[in-house]
Amino acid sequence: MSEIWDLLDEEGRQTGRTMQKGEPIPEGFFHRGADVWIVNSKHQILIQKRSPKKRLSPNVWAMTGGSVMKGNF
Repeated sequence: MSEIWDLLDEEGRQTGRTMQKGEPIPEGFFHRGADVWIVNSKHQILIQKRSPKKRLSPNVWAMTGGSVMKGNF
């Protein structure tokens, strides 16, 4: 089952439209994402290196995150 995302306007308001993951985001629309920052008591930040097999940004150091599914905000 494919992920479905709510499409937002430039103010971050839901438009009532949706899209499936993998489709191009229509011009003038946005979708909500989230990142997780884990910081320990020494103010060190946990990061991850993306797999070399990832289609987008392979081998890049990044934060853990993803897209917010339809209806979850």
